[in-house]
Amino acid sequence: MFSGDRFGRRGTIIIGCCIWFVGCIIQTAATGVPMLIVGRVIAGICIGLVSSAVPVYQSELAPPDKRGRLVSLQQWGIDWGILIGYFIEYGCSFIKNGDSQLNFRLPWGIQMVPGVMLLSGMWESPRWLAAHGRYAEALDTIANVHAGGDISDPYVLAQWSEIRAQLIQEDLEELGFMSIFQRRFWRRLFLACSVQMWCQLSGINALMYYIVVASAVQYICFVCGTVPAIFYMDKWGRRNAWICGGILQGGSLFIIGALQGAYGSVSSVSTNSTTVWIVENNLPVTIVIIVFSYSFIIFNAMLAGWTYPTEIFPLAIRSHGIGMSTGTTWAFTFAVTYFTPPALNTITVLFESGIPAWKTKNLPIALQMEVEALAEAQRRDVQLQMNEAETKKQQPLHIEN
Repeated sequence: MFSGDRFGRRGTIIIGCCIWFVGCIIQTAATGVPMLIVGRVIAGICIGLVSSAVPVYQSELAPPDKRGRLVSLQQWGIDWGILIGYFIEYGCSFIKNGDSQLNFRLPWGIQMVPGVMLLSGMWESPRWLAAHGRYAEALDTIANVHAGGDISDPYVLAQWSEIRAQLIQEDLEELGFMSIFQRRFWRRLFLACSVQMWCQLSGINALMYYIVVASAVQYICFVCGTVPAIFYMDKWGRRNAWICGGILQGGSLFIIGALQGAYGSVSSVSTNSTTVWIVENNLPVTIVIIVFSYSFIIFNAMLAGWTYPTEIFPLAIRSHGIGMSTGTTWAFTFAVTYFTPPALNTITVLFESGIPAWKTKNLPIALQMEVEALAEAQRRDVQLQMNEAETKKQQPLHIEN
């Protein structure tokens, strides 16, 4: 949030890459879980820096009529990274070399390769250069990006005039970090953060992590689903993309829920306390549920969550605004990921007791006790099954002559 204005967009990305290398090295050399966690935390700091700096960097270099397309490429790049990472991990799982740890250390080491690629061939944002008085460098950057180095190109001169006029206006207004909380900007901040929040609360991460079986299919869906946004985002508009994607996502969830409610039932995994909702002996319904589950993922990729916040803040507070909206993304990603398992388990218990999930607020004390008793009984049954299975394993094997 602050490094983007102090060190520049390019400088922040470089700092993030250096932190990334440190995190990857620690993960690759990890001798235990604590060391691995430290490496993950350090790498996560890089993700926070880079994910807030890159959208700003792209939006300040891109022509206005292609900005949506180019910022959408960031999401597409993330989707490709996830897909390639999945296949790298899948391929490394087949490494069988005695007691070698190469099969899990190699993927952590390969993470450094994109960081090396990211460090090469970047100009600094011309808008940041101009805001810090480096006018000649800013003009050269605009010319190199848009006109092959020709500073007399009409488009280059028009962009330079626009940047200068914007800087003069912002200097008169004396905008700083606290300005983002002023009344004239609070609505922009609310929109930027709420867009990212609702993209996560749509349930995409819950669906990917806990409901849809992890496979290359869902990652391919993400890659394919982002393509329409790349080509049509600037034609459709951001708002139309939200409306279209939201309606399609909601329709997919409605169909999935209706079919599961009509044809599914609660079941449990005998080896642990996991409860699941399954559809048995009905192949057509199962196929439709799977199709709309993956369709939901595709429709989520159409949303303009990363594009919109880069376009609504003035240059002086753009980095702060993007930083807060990106922080909102990761905060709600964590919340959805962390709270989904206990939420699913609680909802299952309530369904078994005949209580609709939407009527659980302010339950009477007697009803709360009944729900807790049902949950405890379920845990005892599962534990009893596990004990019986363990006892059978320990019984000696008798062979009759």
